[in-house]
Order: sequence, then structure tokens, then C-alpha cells
Amino acid sequence: MMIVMVMAALLASAGADVLAADAQWRQGIGASDKAALEKVVGARYTLTTAAGVTDRKLWMEKSVVWKTSLLEWRAAPRVDLYGDAAVVSGTLHWKVKKDAPDPRTGSADLDQDFLVTDVWIREGGAWKVVARHSTLPLTRP
Repeated sequence: MMIVMVMAALLASAGADVLAADAQWRQGIGASDKAALEKVVGARYTLTTAAGVTDRKLWMEKSVVWKTSLLEWRAAPRVDLYGDAAVVSGTLHWKVKKDAPDPRTGSADLDQDFLVTDVWIREGGAWKVVARHSTLPLTRP
């Protein structure tokens, strides 16, 4: 019984650490703070959308140009832990002015919900996001 309680406490702590890193990531995007983003975006990061795959270099360049005024989870995201990996998923609301139209919406001005799945890994004791899949929710007629 004690081992189960200790394991549950460790999982809860790791989940909280992942969510803290996620908050740093969102704050870095909102502030266009490249130094903050360097701390949490893994070296092999990729973003996958309906428009294709964006590598880390291009994503980092664009993320500090965009003017994000809001980036928040609609509800607490789901966090699934797998040792030194975690999957975070949920609905993320993003209000941003991009430097070019987003191919998913056709507009540079977004005020939109996105369904996202992020993959995080623990490297050197710190959580790093290494992949995001982002899609628009289905609209109902």
C-alpha cells in the first residue's frame, strides 16, 4: 500500500512539473521570449498541422515574430506519463496576429481553439517539448 501511495505522489509531482514547463512555454510564446523558449523547446521539436510539418528552426523564428495576446487551455489538459516521456492533450485557445495567413484559417489574425497533443521528454532533469500536433476542431452544421 505504501509503495502505491509513493508512486502516486511521484506521478502527481511529475505531472505538475510537465504542466509547469507547459506554462513556461506558453508564457515564452506570449512574450516572444526566445531565451525562455530555448529552455523548454527540445532540439528535435516539430509541429505537425494539416498544412504539414514545421521544424524547430522555422518554428522558433516565427514564434518570436507572432504577436500572441492569449494562449490558454480551455480546461485542464490531460497529462499521461510514460517514465521520462509525457503526452499532454486538450483544447488550446490561441489569439494571435501572425506575419502571414495561417493555412488552416486563411487569416493572419487568429482567435481560435485548436486541439493539440504535445509530446514532452525529460532531459537532464528538465521537461522539453519535442512534438506538437495541432488541428482545428470539427464544426457542426
